[in-house]
Amino acid sequence: MIYVAVLGQGTAGVLFRPAAQAHTRAAVGSGPALTSANTLNASTAGVVTLAAPPVGGLVFGLFGIEAVAGAAVGASLVSAACIVRMSVRVRERGRPQHVLADLRDGLDHLRRTAVARGLLVTNGVYLLANAALTALLVPFGVTRLGGSLQVGYLLSALGLGFLVGAPLSKRWADRFGVRTAVAGGQVLVAAAFALMFNASSLPVAAVLLGVPGVSVVVAVQTWLQRDTPEDLLGRVSAAFLTVEAAVTLAGALAGPALSEIAGLPVALNTACAVTLLSALITFWLVPREAAVELT
Repeated sequence: MIYVAVLGQGTAGVLFRPAAQAHTRAAVGSGPALTSANTLNASTAGVVTLAAPPVGGLVFGLFGIEAVAGAAVGASLVSAACIVRMSVRVRERGRPQHVLADLRDGLDHLRRTAVARGLLVTNGVYLLANAALTALLVPFGVTRLGGSLQVGYLLSALGLGFLVGAPLSKRWADRFGVRTAVAGGQVLVAAAFALMFNASSLPVAAVLLGVPGVSVVVAVQTWLQRDTPEDLLGRVSAAFLTVEAAVTLAGALAGPALSEIAGLPVALNTACAVTLLSALITFWLVPREAAVELT
């Protein structure tokens, strides 16, 4: 039943996330408020990452796993009710197309748009390394820090970094072009990962990792929402999500496999090098973008 539930949750996420990206732009437009909305979403993710594990542990300790599951279901229903109550004007697209025609339109847009195409590739490489590092984070924490409790502290430090970095990500994304914002963030993430896995001050390094990590997410998401025509945004977001799912699976398998072959330090530093490679790919594939009209 656990596997069935996780499969259902993953399927729902695939449906939710592209729609959420399109819905955000429909709600706030493509001007400065879009960056603010994405920053607020990132701040919320930081708060949840920081607060949810101890809250879940407390509820589990007091009331058991059934209460934790009930709280999760209740929170999802509250979220759905809030979304339903939002009033958003969406431009009519006319007669619905077949799903394959919709997908073809989204892929055609990616082929025609150099920035979106470049971001799709570099984001895939970046998330591949990130998935490998995430898969290795728990065994690294257990062997280096001494136990699961310390791993929890490390994950909380990452959430704190996302929370601190969220307000900064708005300035970062608005001040720099997408190529500079994404590549700069990827370089800083690679450096923070290298520091975290090769230094003694792990919580500080974890906080430093979260700051540029959220900046990369906000920069990619904001540019995609602004640059993509509204009627194609859901489909283009779905293409990004498909690549993300594929590379996340590949990275989660490749990281531990390399660790078994060459050892944990080699696997960790190889993933750091791939993260740095994603920054070079960004500078190579993503052109200097033209200004986007803010509406």
